[in-house]
Amino acid sequence: MKAPFVALPPRGERANLAILAAVFGATFALLYGAGSAWSAAVPWRLPVAVPMDAWWPFWPAAAAIYLTITPLLLLAPFVLRDLQSFLPFFAALMLETAIAAVCFLVLPVDGPPVVCCEGALAGALFHAADALNLERNYFPSLHVAFAFTAAWAFAPRAPRNGAVLLQLWAVAVAVSTLVTKQHYLLDMLAGWMLGFACWRIARRWATRADVRAAADVELLCLRNFARFIRRHRRYLVITIAVLAAGVPRWRRQRLVRTGFAFLQAADDLLDGDRPSERDPLEVTDELIVSLGSGVFAADDLARLGAAFRADLLARGGPPALATVSALLKRMQRDRRRMLARELSTAAELEALHAATFAPSLDLMLVAADSPLRSTDVPELVTALGWCSSVRDLDDDLRQQLINIPADVVAAAFAEASNTPLVGIVHTMAVRHWLDREKAVAVSLLDRAEMRIDNLGDVRGARLLRRFARSMRRYTR
Repeated sequence: MKAPFVALPPRGERANLAILAAVFGATFALLYGAGSAWSAAVPWRLPVAVPMDAWWPFWPAAAAIYLTITPLLLLAPFVLRDLQSFLPFFAALMLETAIAAVCFLVLPVDGPPVVCCEGALAGALFHAADALNLERNYFPSLHVAFAFTAAWAFAPRAPRNGAVLLQLWAVAVAVSTLVTKQHYLLDMLAGWMLGFACWRIARRWATRADVRAAADVELLCLRNFARFIRRHRRYLVITIAVLAAGVPRWRRQRLVRTGFAFLQAADDLLDGDRPSERDPLEVTDELIVSLGSGVFAADDLARLGAAFRADLLARGGPPALATVSALLKRMQRDRRRMLARELSTAAELEALHAATFAPSLDLMLVAADSPLRSTDVPELVTALGWCSSVRDLDDDLRQQLINIPADVVAAAFAEASNTPLVGIVHTMAVRHWLDREKAVAVSLLDRAEMRIDNLGDVRGARLLRRFARSMRRYTR
């Protein structure tokens, strides 16, 4: 029995489809709008009108057909319900949009003057279609390109005779662009040619195994970024910076994305911020073994770890991989401290922070192709430990992770014996400790910035400077 034409995607595919749909929607809105706005400054216009364009009748009611492209595109995730089916369609639409946006900008077309005096529904539909079409975005017709691409992509899922009906619908949409005066004949033909060419290219490219695997990794990263942002809005800025680091060498800089997604996800798991049916220590033990062996399970975190391992080995080799394993073991140490409500001295805490942020900084420098390492800026490592422990102090205390020296904790409970653990941040003992730590951090940043300035233009110095400035802002 053939699967239904329209149905809910499987639960495991919904996030991927939603992300791809959102990426296309944002890209289309940006490029289509930019093409219309910027082409106003172009001094020439492309003459595409031919005598046949005067023959088409003006039929405002055909806007009802013209506007069906939107619900059909919105229906795509419910027809192409898995990544393998949806990816070629997504790639074709993205390619069509990019090519058309360039044409709109360098080959702007003035549309024919149209006066629609019809009232009621037909007039309202026409004015809606006319508003959506914007100005000068005529050649080629994306409306036609999208309609035929959808018809070709949906056809394998359609019931009997469904492929014919989809083609007839695409033809009707193409004709509607002419009789509503939204496009010229040459626009329509160019739109069909654009759709045909892009669909052939995208279908061939997006069905390759290596492309599907790369898309799966990118979507894994994006899904994790979304989880981080939902947990705390500060990750939105971090995510933007991580994504921006991939421009213009997107594939080469994938290590930045897989590294951030994998290590932050592991940290969230150990902190209790990511639900798990299994003991987080057991899960991360398996991940450490997998990083060494290269054999990973099939769950999302393990697959992300496999991609990160491949990217890291290609860039930093076995030493970088050993750094990751040591960092994960250090993260596990924090979970054990949390479960035991363990207290540590100031010197012990400093050593714990150094064991976290020195390898973290080293990995970021590896990803940046920098010859620098954390040993070049030891003050920055200590300052990162201060910033992290102070910034997350309340959350850590709620989870019983104590990053306050034991003598300060004892003084705080002596001051307010009946307060819960998280309440000690309001005691004078902790406040005085925070003031002292801030003064030390400011001094550390002064020295770190001087050391970074002395590094000159070495690759990675800008990254270190960015961290220092970010923490400087936090001290204020």
